Amino acid sequence: MQLEVYKTLRTLMEEKNVDAFDIMFNEVLKKFLENDMTREFCKYFIENYANCISSWAYCHRLQSGLNTNMYVESMHKTLKYIYLTGRNAKRLDKIIYALMRFIRDKLVDRLIVMNKGKLTSKLKDLRQHHKTSLSLSTATIIENESGYIVPSSHPHMKLTLFKKIIQTAAVSSFVQIAAIYASTIIHALV
Repeated sequence: MQLEVYKTLRTLMEEKNVDAFDIMFNEVLKKFLENDMTREFCKYFIENYANCISSWAYCHRLQSGLNTNMYVESMHKTLKYIYLTGRNAKRLDKIIYALMRFIRDKLVDRLIVMNKGKLTSKLKDLRQHHKTSLSLSTATIIENESGYIVPSSHPHMKLTLFKKIIQTAAVSSFVQIAAIYASTIIHALV
């Protein structure tokens, strides 16, 4: 029963639509209150979590940018096993010293990345697609009632259709945007 409750609450927490969440939340509470085995837990859940839904439900945290604590856990593991050598530090001065070394190393890593200009593969692809889009001629673009027909740079795809998204954008800037997305989409399909 505990596993079923966990899965139900996990599904409820991960729901991204507010309206669907509200319906699911009410149904889950009703289901838990009806069952004798989950009634006490439901009372606890209502007292401690029902009044702060915005802090734990994904549908209310979509714009927060934080959906996981994996980075915090990774940092904790690094601090504990590398800087504190896997031991529980009881003295505050040793903990502060380990934190200062960790921060120093992170700042040095950040400076190296900033000066070296480390590029991820996604960023490299995006820059390449942008360069390709700048070389496109606007003369090959055909406008119709549903959008623009943009020739593809991929040999197996002849034309790609894009709906008008920005009504006020100049044709050349729209073509550049469309070419970047076309190139990205086509390469993702291959």
